[in-house]
Amino acid sequence: MKEITAISKGNSDEQYNIYIDNHFFISCSIETIKLLGLKTGSRVDEADLLALIQESNIKKAFSKALSYLSYRRRTETELVQHLKDFDEDTIEKTLEKIKGYSFIDDEAYGEDYVDTQANQLKGRYLIERGLIQKGIQQEIVETALSRLTEEEELENAQRLAYEFFRSKRKLPYNQLKQKLSQKLLSKGYNWDIIKKSLQYLDENQEVQQEIIQQQDEYLQQAIDMAEKLYSKYAKKTPNKYQLKAKIQGGLYQKGFEEDVIRRAVEGVLEND
Repeated sequence: MKEITAISKGNSDEQYNIYIDNHFFISCSIETIKLLGLKTGSRVDEADLLALIQESNIKKAFSKALSYLSYRRRTETELVQHLKDFDEDTIEKTLEKIKGYSFIDDEAYGEDYVDTQANQLKGRYLIERGLIQKGIQQEIVETALSRLTEEEELENAQRLAYEFFRSKRKLPYNQLKQKLSQKLLSKGYNWDIIKKSLQYLDENQEVQQEIIQQQDEYLQQAIDMAEKLYSKYAKKTPNKYQLKAKIQGGLYQKGFEEDVIRRAVEGVLEND
């Protein structure tokens, strides 16, 4: 029998360190210490105490794991991080127990994640980054991503492009496409799919018909902008060629098409 010489707080509020004969012995929760009636000066058998504490730690870790998993599916890495206050041996044994009940399965998690994210119209790059950030092994990531074909990804991007056009159709078409490119890029699509999605809008009869119907509105927007630019630069730029170039440049940066820019600038300068 040996003596417990100290019980001190560990690295977290939940864990305490037990010292036997002035040497570190094991960490455990305050609940375990109270349950076993441990205190400084207690005489204990190391082997028996170790077995009791390990059993208690595993029960507590398992309960904490089940609570964490009850909200939604988790990856092994996420679970290990959640159990970080326990020692490595407890975490390892808890993982074995959890896996024995099939409560965590990174392969199934990866498949569900890809399906869910693809349904939310996210691209392959963004989905892959999400899986890696959750600690999924690269081999499992690649297998899960194989569920999303290039054709399906393109269809999702084109659907996103069409929805974006419907919500931003009042914008000049070139400006809309610039913003759409950034939108698709942020959603995880590569440039090849982005290019094909823009082409999809160019070839969509419904989209192009609506653009034609809005040309007068686009032109009026360009004229209004040209007048603002004229007021801004006219006094500072007496040279008409330079003034014209500045107005054209400002309209181009706003995404107006060349023909609209030409007509807007001519209309403003003719009234000068």
